[in-house]
This record gives sequence, C-alpha cells and structure tokens, in this order.
Amino acid sequence: MKDVSPIKDLDDVGIIYRRLQKYGKHREAELVMLGCNVALRISDLLNLRFDDIEESDVDGQLIGNVELGEKKTRKSKKLTINSRGMKSVHRLRELHPEAVYLFQSSGNRTKGMNKPVSRQYISKLLIEVRESLSLSYRLNTHSFRKTFGYHAYKNGTDIHVLQKLFNHSSSRETLLYIGIGDEDIRDVYLNINIGL
Repeated sequence: MKDVSPIKDLDDVGIIYRRLQKYGKHREAELVMLGCNVALRISDLLNLRFDDIEESDVDGQLIGNVELGEKKTRKSKKLTINSRGMKSVHRLRELHPEAVYLFQSSGNRTKGMNKPVSRQYISKLLIEVRESLSLSYRLNTHSFRKTFGYHAYKNGTDIHVLQKLFNHSSSRETLLYIGIGDEDIRDVYLNINIGL
C-alpha cells in the first residue's frame, strides 16, 4: 500500500465528499468523511455496526466509543469517534434507519440481507472519483487511514503515538506510511526563522 497516498490537502476531502454527493452516493460520501476521522482499516470500517457505537458527551461534544476486534491483526482496539465523525454516523442513520451496518449494502444481490458494501466496490468508486476530479495522487480505501495519520502528525501528534495507533514496529515505518517525505522535512527548515 506504499503507493496509496494520504489526502494531504484537506480541501480535497470536501471536494471528494461533494463529488460523491453529486453522484447520489451519500453513504459513500459519509464513508470518506468518517474514514478520515477514525484511522481504521477499510475492512474494520465497513464492518462497523450502529450498535457498536456507544455515544457519550465529552466537554459538550458528542463522541462515539467503540471496542472492536481488528480483522487483520485480530487484536482488540478501543476507538473514539470524534464529533465530526459522529455527524457522519447520524447522517447515515437518517439515510438508512433500518440498517444494521453503517455502510450496509442495498443492492439487489443483498436485498433482505444485512451485509456491508464491499471493499472492491468502494475501491472502484474512488478510482472513478479520482479520475473525474483529475487528482494527481493515488486515491484508494487506504487513503483515509493515511490521511488521518498525516494530518495528526502535521498537527503535532507525536510520531510514537501514531506508531502505536497504527501498530507499526518503528517510527520510520510510520513516517513512510503517512507520506512524510523530503518536501515535509524541507518545510520544517523554511518555517523556523530564528534571529533578529
């Protein structure tokens, strides 16, 4: 997944969201928004159920708490869904009040079955969106997780915290994973101006 990029320009998240809305893909638009706010692998994100989320109020903000078993690692994970993510959860509930999964399939092949949409469907849709918007980077389902990490790091989150969050073996692996490269390192030099 090294060739999959984070969405470095946050305006692009909104552009992708609005493009999916324009296509009538409201559920998928919310997947982009929630995915960028929770740092879950797509397999875990797609398998989230409304009943998995316990809502609570922290300092006047409605958040969600989730305990899940990660599909890939089989490890238990505690997750907090921030207030923006919870807005997506509520919009999804309004769109599909009878759904079990946040991203429940509604196609003819799964009618009457409680199954989430497939990763392959989301991947194909993201490729179409990337091409329609002429984005210069590779956008895929893993981009959401990397986007979370990239912006958390740029906003001052310690790399070791992100390393633990992503379950990486080294901080170097995490830096590569979230797309921190030579340009980002150059920006550190340009943003430090000490002197008279």
